[in-house]
Amino acid sequence: MENVMERLKKMENVMATLSNALDEMHTQSIHTKAVKVTCIVPTSEAHSKEERLEKMANVMATLRNALDKMHTQSIHTKDVSATCNVPTSEAPSKEEISAHGAPNPKQDAIHLNSAFKGTGLNLGKVISILANRDTTQRRLIQQEYRLLYSEELNDRLSQELDWNLSWNLGGNINAILKKNVKSAILLWMLDPVERDATIVGKALTLTTLNLDAATEVICSRTPSQVRLFKEAYFKKYGTQLDSDISSRTKGNHKKLLVACVNVARDEETEVDPKMVEEDAKKLFKDGEKTFVRIFSERSWAHLAAVASSYHRTYGNSLEKAVKKETSGHFKHALLTLLGCAMNPAEYFAKVLYKAMEGFGTTDSTLIRVVVTRAEIDMMHIKEEYSKKYKKSLQDAIHSETSGDYRTFLLSLVGPVEP
Repeated sequence: MENVMERLKKMENVMATLSNALDEMHTQSIHTKAVKVTCIVPTSEAHSKEERLEKMANVMATLRNALDKMHTQSIHTKDVSATCNVPTSEAPSKEEISAHGAPNPKQDAIHLNSAFKGTGLNLGKVISILANRDTTQRRLIQQEYRLLYSEELNDRLSQELDWNLSWNLGGNINAILKKNVKSAILLWMLDPVERDATIVGKALTLTTLNLDAATEVICSRTPSQVRLFKEAYFKKYGTQLDSDISSRTKGNHKKLLVACVNVARDEETEVDPKMVEEDAKKLFKDGEKTFVRIFSERSWAHLAAVASSYHRTYGNSLEKAVKKETSGHFKHALLTLLGCAMNPAEYFAKVLYKAMEGFGTTDSTLIRVVVTRAEIDMMHIKEEYSKKYKKSLQDAIHSETSGDYRTFLLSLVGPVEP
């Protein structure tokens, strides 16, 4: 491990890089309000090395915040990047890495606990650890934290994020950002099955009713995934999922969602060409009358083949037929099933685009999709987004978010593919 003086030297270099970046941005004829940065780091012998480290870390945070503030004010200038790879206690040492090269969950638990110490939550440290751990690693961290500190990590995270939210020094916008990052982190910490059950449960609660979110999750998951989160739903809420769906929805929308959670839909990839043609014919002839049965009972492979046959035979896409003949939540459910049957990555790229389109951002949708798809098909979603909208998903998220909220989401999305 590096000694204190080596870390001091590296931190000084990073501070110089950040300061130069600020200077360069100020000299680009930028018409924005000034950002005052006080960079006084005592170097006298009266201060210990540890005190200097702490003060320098605070200055670096100030510099980073200043850079972030200037970037978020629509400054049209060339990119100025600062590489801040400072080896501190946030980064695991060689001794903290397990034999197969993965981070050590016990050390991660210790580092997280240290982030909760002091006068405020070190959210950057929390994000740097949790955003870079997969489901299994996060589960192991939670187990180690429970053993070490006799409390649940998720409970402690929730408490710390609530405390962080209570210190609202930046007005309503800052409060919203803190609320968003709390929602995203806590959702990320759940196992995928429990996460889906939680999203649907909240979406079907009267005080937080969001039928679009419930519909998306139910209609975009495979039959086996639906079966698992249906069991988790009952365990968590003590009620049957189909019963809650029935009490919150109506008409064909209700029929379709109830069928999706109850019908043992086939997951086979092979299809029967004759049945495909028959279904395409029924959908064209009977329209909405047959939508519920075919869309809820047929496999995704079969439904994709039906869409292809429908377009080939009748010269119009099945998607357009759904949009023409249905409306509201029922239409949304059908389009979700159809989109995920044909190309789930393209479907979720569209959802993300709509969440960030126009004035304002639908943060609940952005968080839900990024968190739930990060470990499934995010690479393909990024490809589809870039291909369809001529802009990277990362750039879109960067322009619509800021602060720790932006950092966390971009960490889950991953880098721009070459």
